[in-house]
Order: sequence, then C-alpha cells, then structure tokens
Amino acid sequence: MPDKHPDNIAHVSFPITSSALQRTSLKPGFNYLEINHAREFVARLNSPQPAFSAGELAACGWMGKACLAVIQNYLDSNQTAFAELDHYLQDKMGLEATRAALLDVIAHFPPRPAISALDQNSFFIPASARHNYYYSLLLILVAEYNPAFRSRDGVFTSSHLRKSPLFINLISSLRDFFSLQPEISHCGAPLIDFLVEPGQRCPDSIFDQLLCITERWAQILSPAFTRSLLVNLDLFKKGVSTFSPDDDWMPWVVLQAKNVLVWLDQLSSQYGKLLTKLDQIPAKELQILSQRGITALWLVGLWERSPASQQIKVICGNSEAVSSAYSLYDYTIAESLGGEEAFQHLSKSAANFNIRLAADMVPNHTGIDSRWVAEHPEWFLYLDSPPYPGYTFEGVDLSTNPSLSIYLEDHYYDQSDAAVVFKRLDHHSGETRYIYHGNDGTSMPWNDTAQLDFLNPEVREAVIQTILHVARKFPIIRFDAAMTLTKQHYQRLWFPEPGTGSAIPTRAGFSLAKEQFNAKMPEEFWREVVDRVSKGAPGTLLLAEAFWMMEDYFVRDLGLHRVYNSAFMHMLRDEDNKNFRRLIIDTLECDPQILKRYVNFMNNPDEDTALAQFGSGGKYFGTCVMMSTLPGLPMFGHGQIEGLSEKYGMEYKKAYYDEKTDPAFLERHQREIFPLLNKRYLFSEVDCFYIYDYVSLAGVVNEDVFAYSNRSGREKALVIYHNKRGDTKGYISKSAPVNGNSVDLLSGLGLSSSGGGYLIFRDLMNGLEYIHPLQDLALQGLYVELGAYCYNVFVDFRIEKDLDGSYALLNTALKGKGVPDIHKQRMEILFAPLAVEVSSLTSTWQNEEAFFEDHKQALSARGTERILRLSSESGKNFFAKLPVLFPGKAIDHATLFESFLQRISALIGLFSKPPEAILSPATILLPWSFLADLAPALGEVELGCIISTLSKSLIAIDPFCSEDQESLARKLSLLVSLSTQITDISQNLVSLSDFWFITPSIQEFIGLQNSEGELCFHKESMELLINFTFNLLAIEFCLENSPDHSLTPGNANELNSLLSRALSALNASKCRVDLYKTIISENLSGK
Repeated sequence: MPDKHPDNIAHVSFPITSSALQRTSLKPGFNYLEINHAREFVARLNSPQPAFSAGELAACGWMGKACLAVIQNYLDSNQTAFAELDHYLQDKMGLEATRAALLDVIAHFPPRPAISALDQNSFFIPASARHNYYYSLLLILVAEYNPAFRSRDGVFTSSHLRKSPLFINLISSLRDFFSLQPEISHCGAPLIDFLVEPGQRCPDSIFDQLLCITERWAQILSPAFTRSLLVNLDLFKKGVSTFSPDDDWMPWVVLQAKNVLVWLDQLSSQYGKLLTKLDQIPAKELQILSQRGITALWLVGLWERSPASQQIKVICGNSEAVSSAYSLYDYTIAESLGGEEAFQHLSKSAANFNIRLAADMVPNHTGIDSRWVAEHPEWFLYLDSPPYPGYTFEGVDLSTNPSLSIYLEDHYYDQSDAAVVFKRLDHHSGETRYIYHGNDGTSMPWNDTAQLDFLNPEVREAVIQTILHVARKFPIIRFDAAMTLTKQHYQRLWFPEPGTGSAIPTRAGFSLAKEQFNAKMPEEFWREVVDRVSKGAPGTLLLAEAFWMMEDYFVRDLGLHRVYNSAFMHMLRDEDNKNFRRLIIDTLECDPQILKRYVNFMNNPDEDTALAQFGSGGKYFGTCVMMSTLPGLPMFGHGQIEGLSEKYGMEYKKAYYDEKTDPAFLERHQREIFPLLNKRYLFSEVDCFYIYDYVSLAGVVNEDVFAYSNRSGREKALVIYHNKRGDTKGYISKSAPVNGNSVDLLSGLGLSSSGGGYLIFRDLMNGLEYIHPLQDLALQGLYVELGAYCYNVFVDFRIEKDLDGSYALLNTALKGKGVPDIHKQRMEILFAPLAVEVSSLTSTWQNEEAFFEDHKQALSARGTERILRLSSESGKNFFAKLPVLFPGKAIDHATLFESFLQRISALIGLFSKPPEAILSPATILLPWSFLADLAPALGEVELGCIISTLSKSLIAIDPFCSEDQESLARKLSLLVSLSTQITDISQNLVSLSDFWFITPSIQEFIGLQNSEGELCFHKESMELLINFTFNLLAIEFCLENSPDHSLTPGNANELNSLLSRALSALNASKCRVDLYKTIISENLSGK
C-alpha cells in the first residue's frame, strides 16, 4: 500500500500539546521525526522536567507516521467513514457539544501553520477541513491509550483535556463508532483496537512498540516503509547518527567496473598486440575514461587467486576457466598481472588522469587453499568429523602445498548435495578438519572458499590488518557480501539462537543465545573496521556490497561511506515506479544523508548486463540519466557504455562473444550521459535535493514520472523521467511532502517569482532553451509533456526582466516550445523592424523589370532613379533604428547611412553594366550593403543575430529560394567578414590565396580540414568564396570610380582574367591547399 495520507492533514505524526510547544518555543507541526530535530526538541523540553530521550521522541514520530498509514489504508477501503463519523457524533453528542469538544481539542493540539481552515467560524465548512483533523483526533486517542505516552504526560497527552467531560465523551464516542465499522481485514480487529495494540503489548518501551509495529503491521505497511522503521529503530536506540565524513573528492566519485583479465583480452584485440600486465594498459584508455567523467576504476580480479578454484572448475567441465576473482590465495597483486611493480605503474598512470583505483576485499572467507588455510586452520569454522555420515572425500587432492591435502566432498561434483564442508588433511600432524565453505544461506555454498570464524578475536584482527594493507594501496575498497558479517546475520547463519532453525545446514547444533553471542562478538565488526581505517588509512572510501534491507544501517550506523542500492536497478527495470518514489521519499524522511551514500547501478558482476535488463533505447538512457543525476555514487558495469551484451563470469579470462563497441550507443552516451557525469558536483549532494509530484491533467499524481531538482552554488538542475510506455501530460508544482513539509518548484530551485520576469533554461539532452513566465510557474508550476521513456535535464536557469516587451512576445510565439537559442530568438523579435526594411527593398530590386536572372539588360535612367530613392528611404530608416535598438553602443548612423548609399550606387553601377563575371544575386549583395560597416560598431554577437534575422526574413519573401536560413546566414557572414579586410588585400592571386587560407572565419566556411596529412577544402564552398571575393573587388573598383561608381572596361577585363585563373586553379587543385597555392605561384604571376 502507499504509506501516504492527504498533504493537508493537520499533523504528520502525533500532535504535540500547546503547553509543550510553549515551553519549547516551537511552532505547531515541528518535525521531530529526524533524530537531530528530536534532540533539539528534547533539549528544550527536558527543562524543567524530564520526558523523552531524543531517540524515543523520534521513535514516537515514526509510530505516528505508521498509524497514519494504517488509517489511510483503512479509509481507502471505507471511503465514507469520516462522513459517517460526522453524523454519529452529532447524533450521540449533539451538534453544539461536538463542536465545542472538537474546538477544545484543537486548542490543546494546534494544527500546522499551513492548515488555516481550522478556526471557530469555518471549522464545519468545508467538511474536508474537519475530516483532515480527524486523522489527528485518532492519533490523540492512540496516545491517550498508550501507557508509555501517559507516563510522560504533557507532550502527546494532556491531563487538562483528560479531565474534560466533553473530551471523555468524544473519545468514548470515537471508539464506539469504529467498533461498529468494518474491521481491519487481515486480523479482524476494529481500527482503534488495532492502532492501540502496540502500546498495550509493550507498555513500558517505545522502542519495543516500534518493533511490534514492524512485525504485526507488515501486511499493511509497504516493505520500504517497514525497512525504514527497522533501520531507524537501531538509530533511535543509540540516539545519534554515525555517518563517516566524506573527503572532498568522495561525493563526486563515478565508478567504472572492469574485469581485469577480460579487459586486457579486449584491449589486446583492439590494439593488435598481446597485453597481459597492468602496466600495459594504454594511457589512452585511462584518458578516455577520464574524459567520460569516470573518476574511479574498480579492477575486479587483481589479487592472487586460489589455484584450487581453477582446478575445481576444470574438473566440472570448464577447461578455459581461471580461478574465481573471489576465491583468493592472498592479498598480493597477481604475478600473472605483473605484480606490485606493474600495479604501481598503473596507479600512477591513472592518477595522471585524476582516476582513483578501487579493489575488492573479501573479508567473509578465503580461497579453499589460501595461505591462511595452510598456516591458520584454527581461524576457520570447522568440524572434527563429517557433518553427515554419507559425506565422502575421495576425489582429487586440490592442494598445491605438499604439507597438506584438500578434498571437496564428492557429491559436489555431480551436484547431488550442497556439500557444506571440505576436508583438510595436515600431513605433518595427521590432523583432519572439515572446514565450512563460505555461505550466505541463499543457495549453494561457495565451494571454492573457506569460511572464517569471526567469533575468534584473532581472526577479526587479522582481517582488519589485511583491510588496512589494502587501504594503503587503494583509496577505494569494495567489501564483498558485507552483510554476512553483521552481528545479526552472522549469528543467523552460523550460530542461530535456540529454536530459530538453521539458515545453513548442520549449524543448528551450534546455537548460541543472544547474550552468549554478544559476549563473543561484543561490537559490530564493521564499526571496528571503520574506526580502525579512519585512523590507520584516513581518506579511504569504504564501499559495502550489502543487501537484506541493511543498506541504511551500513552507512548511518556502521559508518561505511557507501552501500549498494540494488533497489535502483530492480525497481526501475521492473517499472515499480511507485515504490521506488516511495523509497526515495522515505529515505529523505528518515535521513537525507543516506541518499547520497547509495551506490546506484544498472548491473553489477552478479547480474545480467544493463543491455539485457534495460535494452538499448529510451528506457536504458532514461534510467542512466537518473543514475547519473541522483545523489549517490553512479557505478557502470564492464561493457555497459560500449553496448556489450556478454555477462563476464568471475572465472573468465577472456570475452567469449565476438562483440564490438556499438558506435551509435556510445555516441548517445557521449551526447547525453557524459556531460552529466562531468557535472556530478551538481547532483551528488542532498542538502538542496527535492523530489516533486508530477500531477496529471486529471489532478492525480503520476507515480511513473520522476522529477527532482538539485543545486550547487549558483547552478541548478531539474531532472524529469517517465519510466513507462505511453504518453503523459501534467504539471510539476510542488515537492512531494517529506515529513509533512513541501516546497514549490521555484523555491526548490532557489528562485523566486517576486519582481516578475521570465525564467529561461536549457535542456542538456537536446540543447534547446525554454522560456516561461515566473508568475505562471509560481501559480501552476511547469507544464511538461512526456512520451514513453522520455526525459529532460534542465540546467542553466536564469531570470530575465522584460524591459522592452520582447520576452512577452517571444513567450507568446513559442507557446512552451524549445529553441536552440532564446537570445537569438529574442533578437529576431527586436530586429524585426530592421528585417522589414531590408526584405522590402530586396523584394523591390528583385521585381524590377530590368533585373532578369542573367543581368543582361541595363537599367533605364528612370529605373535607376526609382531604385536609388527606395534604397535611400530603406537605408535611412534602417540606420536610424540602430541607436534605439543599441542604446549602449556608439553608433554614428548618419555616417553609416552615407557609406550605405555609396555601396548602393556601386551595386546599381554593376547591375547596369555587368562584367562578364557572374555576379552574386541581389538577395546576397543588397543585404550585405546594409551590414558591411556594422561589425566595429555592434560586435560579433549582435551582428550575428541581425544576420540570422535578415536571413529568415529574406527566405520568407522568396518562395522559390532553394537555400535555408543557416546557409544564407553563413554566406552573409562571409561577405561581411571579407568586406572588412578586402581593401587591405592587393589584387594579386598569391596574396588572395594566402589571405583565404589563414583567416579563421574563411577556413571554417570552406571546410578546411586535415585529411591524411593534407590540408583540404570543400570545392563548392571554395568556388563560392572566390566569386564573393571578386564581387567585392568589383564593388571596390566601382567605389573608386567617381562620380558614377561604374566599372570601367579595363577593370572588368582585369577582374575577369584573375577570376578565370583562380577558378582554373581550383579545378586543377584536387581540393588540396598546397596544390592550389603551387598552381597559383607557378602559373600565375603579376596583377
């Protein structure tokens, strides 16, 4: 069931009395569920009289939260219960008495400040306000019947109210009413009897009541909520969180797993040479990882492995297997990988790319033939005789040590028995021991391992010393199967309490009472590890592979830095979105710091590949976006980014599938995922993390949509992902309530709508920018439409004031749609008046009867006069508007206008008496005449926006234009760039070619690139450049020839000759720069 209730209920747990609030100077609705807040409350409350410990108070908060979940579950099945309660109370007590009793309760237990409808004048209208307080009324009743609460009277119970006949009648009526209503389905108890049962069963201990709830209410509460209760229970008993502090680099870790033997084999194929040592891993591969945003490399299989492990696998039919990476002989770098020297080389090489190395540590067990098995057999769990009479040990001796023999139980080989022990025979002493295999009780034992005895303090110390040895080499340690060594599970597996049964066969005979077990293992092993490493190898990140609902316990109580969060993979894969959202919210309610300590992954070495579980489309990338942007540590599996489908076993020495990197899959990571990994500083922390409700147009929260925000400094991000097939539409307005508290979207982003304006942001996934009025976002939230497995990552938030009305016009035009550049779109609106002048004049020129495509007919005097007059009017208007549009720029519009008129005269002269050279059309040269002198006055950005605006306008007036806006804008930009420098270039082909090939803007236009050591260009673009250059030279000649600005026959012949030679060189150049320049130098000389 969803452990949720209406957002506007009066209290989110047991209400605090008004007298207690006054004593502590706190407001109604104070959140005492979080241990630090509870500690603050207790510090104020315990003077002048003692009441609760901080842990007890927080436990009360979670009990109340559990009660609300049960009440809501009951109301979901009995939706008219509160309406019927209205009638029952009024019939039994009378309207005025009911009203007086309820208002008296409200006075003693005031609601949260956000609930404003609960006053004497409006309490009964609307009924929903009264019904929302009924939740609190039931909690007050439960508190009254709880002896542990009554013994601390004055916090959740009121002695004054208890003396009131109206209150006594009200409480009695409530109980009578629910005794007549449907019962709790699974146990047959009335609602109130069910709610008060924990207090009746455990009257002296609030902690025992909470434990009772986890055991007896499990059929009603969700698994995630029950898990939070259990984790919090341990914390509340201690009354303090014991998180280990992070070093600066730890929150930003992005971990890449690599099976080292398989990786070396793949690199050998990739580089075409045999690579078998750690120091042979190419630095280029480390550089690639770093560029992707990977900051840590987990190398699986570094340590010296058990020879017996390989022998077992070969006997069982896998002739190509090597030993398991988790059946270890010793914690030394494997000699087959180059040993310590090769490791140190790799470590230094990785550090050059800011990559830290991570290694496994397997504390629970060793290899079946490890050094410890040989030297310290007493460190392992063993028997003096076989546990079953049918066990035999007549197979192959697996030992390579001449002083002892090791035998697997024979039935293991044909899989007819779990074979929980192996035989160790000491040839010197003659001693025989039957040592247990490592085992987590879930399936078969790990038959190539030997189980260590952690009740032996000498073993615990030896393992801790080994951990310290590993920590001095590796800044990150991953502890395999860490949950098996917690006191709870180590006892359950190996020394079960009497009468509880045996998780591992044959261990029931070794049962220990809890007191006996605690005497042998007084402290949690992991707590001791954390404390010792913090002193002996500070700065080591300790990462636990832990399951069995112990994730929170590992980081908050035991103090490890990070812990596996397998729920991320399983729930998102299975689209159990509702429960995963609930898990995030429950974690935030329990302690947000837990969320940043989760390791989120889409596969790990024990699971199917991410490709097999999530596919290669939107679901994979949407989940990967979440993994990359949630607080915590993202972990990528071997081959995940490359799109490889093979699951590599721990005994693999090579990949068996003939797979290559999927280029499209990798490119999508490059485009969408790697930018997120390189922004982990923005996503890794939790202090500003909020998860939002995505409310559909029907007004219902769509639990299939994840929406959350985070902030770091001035940067902020909003992530949205729809993990379901189908389309959805809705709004993101408020965060999901966490312990009853919620924030609006703008506040979550650290923004405010005061002062108005527009919010502009960019989607990192598609590069588009969006604009929304702040007031709309404040009133109704952000409207978002999402298809199946679609996602957005909004960043680069900024607020713009609308001083000239252009943002309002832009917002109306876009209607929520994204564009590549909001600034350019706004400029198009601002520069629209300029575009009108240019496009209007261009249209006039194109429509003149003398302007045929081949320009063969000269203009008449009348036509010339008309064109010049219209051009003068348009130019005057154009340049007069510039100072208005750019008030901060020093623009001499009169001088610009005069230069424009001279260019117009030159153009008219050219078109009236054209040379044989083909002129560019008026669509290009006429707009250029407006723009030619603007670069120094406006700057590159503003001029670029004007060019873009003009290009769009010019295409709109010519339905037959074959160009797009971008192409036309590129040409206009080139013309403007050329015109600023053309007067400084001698009309010499050698000088021109030098100028063309060294100017950055021209290099870009002609597509200059290195191809197999040769600088090459794009032929069509080069031809266009040549024509443009000679058009501008022709115009320069015209400007020099006053007063008629016409081109003399001599000028025309000279230009035509040079142009012909330039084009001939182009055709013979094979698009190579060096060849083109050689042809020009050798065959063409002089002007």
